[in-house]
Amino acid sequence: DAFSGYHPAVCFLYFVLVLGLTMLVMHPVSLAVSLGGAIAYSVVLNGRRAVRFQLRIILPMMLLAALVNPAFNHAGVTVLAYLPSGNPLTLESILYGIAAAAMLAAAMSWFSCYTAVMTSDKFVYLFGRVIPALSLVLSMTLRFVPRFTAQLHVVREAQSCIGRGTENGSMRRRVRNAVTILSIMVTWALENAIETADSMKSRGYGLPGRTSFSIYRLDSRDRGALVWLCFCGVYLVCGGLAGGLEWHYTPVFRAFMRGNYEHLFVCVLTLALFCVPIFIDRKLGIDLPPALETIIYCFIFAAEILGEINSYYTKIPYWDTMLHTLNGFLMAAIGFALVDIFNRSERFTVKLSPLFLAIVAFCFSMTVGVLWEFFEFAADTYLNTDMQKDWIVNHINSVLFNPNGLNVVEHVQIQSLVVNGEDWIAKYGGYVDIGLIDTMKDLIVNFIGAVVFSIIGFFYVKSRGKGKFASAFIPRVRHTFGLKDKK
Repeated sequence: DAFSGYHPAVCFLYFVLVLGLTMLVMHPVSLAVSLGGAIAYSVVLNGRRAVRFQLRIILPMMLLAALVNPAFNHAGVTVLAYLPSGNPLTLESILYGIAAAAMLAAAMSWFSCYTAVMTSDKFVYLFGRVIPALSLVLSMTLRFVPRFTAQLHVVREAQSCIGRGTENGSMRRRVRNAVTILSIMVTWALENAIETADSMKSRGYGLPGRTSFSIYRLDSRDRGALVWLCFCGVYLVCGGLAGGLEWHYTPVFRAFMRGNYEHLFVCVLTLALFCVPIFIDRKLGIDLPPALETIIYCFIFAAEILGEINSYYTKIPYWDTMLHTLNGFLMAAIGFALVDIFNRSERFTVKLSPLFLAIVAFCFSMTVGVLWEFFEFAADTYLNTDMQKDWIVNHINSVLFNPNGLNVVEHVQIQSLVVNGEDWIAKYGGYVDIGLIDTMKDLIVNFIGAVVFSIIGFFYVKSRGKGKFASAFIPRVRHTFGLKDKK
């Protein structure tokens, strides 16, 4: 591949432009050109492996994205049929699903090309002096997919050889084997990243004054390519700002840049949350069980990526309820583990019985739930968000309506309500409750999750760690910074 021989700055700028064009522009012609170019270049770089990657991974993901979107997105005026739920199946939602699938496939193909062309040495050469730590993290992240795929193949074959493959046994056993393989892969990925960082640190990477040999030189050919890419990038940006890349899939206006800048904050927050288990493992010396670690990652992904960015909180009923219940369960497990660690230490004289351990774990979980509701209220009050989701009510019970001023509840049925000239009874079915019902519902399901794990933890401590189910969710101490566990 001749393009790989260009200067790293040329290659990096090229992939920034094509990935930006792919993910920000939903024009069908642009998506078709991007997808075709990505597949062609991927085949040139990787040969038959690229074809297998397109057929085994990208094609099923495209079909899934194209089918899922019409099930939840019903925008559009061309109704083709009605789903069993009563929602319309529109032509516009199908076309938008196909466009989203093409965008996903093109982005994944371009990233596979990026990992083949922009090696970690090139990335470190570009950003090593400016952001040494971040450049190392990004280079490991962008080469993660091909290495993860190769290691997954090795692990699956090894597990199959000992009778623990995903094709052996009943459905329940295959699911357990798949979870085990996922846990092994997550552990391998984290350990590999940490070992790479430690290796670079031991070699003095990032220290001031450290020099390194480089084989890359910016010659006239590279300068000409940079000028051409800059011209193309400026031309596309100007065309997009002028509206030349707009495309309407539904009656709702969709520009080439949707302006959802809050999603950037959500993605950064998600990345920080994904680093929490690593921090706990490396800095605090606490081993997270594979089941707990897997649930934590799935919880973060479901809450931030699916819930916030993909609007699952409003599209899927009880999505928020499910996550708050799981949060109560997880927080009780974490609180239980923290207290149990101190309870088993020789340096602490206060010892709690299994019942008090369960009570403390329950209180810890409920405290975290209450603090989260405080955060939601503050965000809604000062940032004008809607984290405390509103509910529609059609009756009010209040002593304010007592005609005699007594502390006796009056029941008022809302039969007529006009706001800004709109009849809310006909349009929404009632009045808006600003977060009270949602807050209480979240605390109730958090209570249920905390109670469930507190009961499980009580019997776990009472039998001194013999319960297999509870042990899968309770972290263990590898080293406690001078605190020795009792044997």
